[in-house]
Amino acid sequence: MPQDPRLRRVCNAVIREPTISNSKEELARLGNMSCRTMTRLFKKELDMTFLEWVQQALIISAVGRLARGEPVANVASDLGYGSPSAFTAMFRRRIGRIPSDFVLRRH
Repeated sequence: MPQDPRLRRVCNAVIREPTISNSKEELARLGNMSCRTMTRLFKKELDMTFLEWVQQALIISAVGRLARGEPVANVASDLGYGSPSAFTAMFRRRIGRIPSDFVLRRH
């Protein structure tokens, strides 16, 4: 987590309510800073872009839910993706595997 309290507020908000639907502008306002300042802080403190960090937070949330057996379509929808395929494409691009690799198989 970042040291800067403004950026920490932003990161905590994303972790509490993980969704791709949060706009960069909304989150910057929550952190009481400009988008440009937030962008610089993400790079400086976390060595990631805003989008990379948000996607990482979404993946972490998704993996836990998938491991509990939730369907990929439900997880994708809850995280704000318009389709499971859009979510799957992001997931594969970021970690090299597809979400269904993490779904708990019940026998």
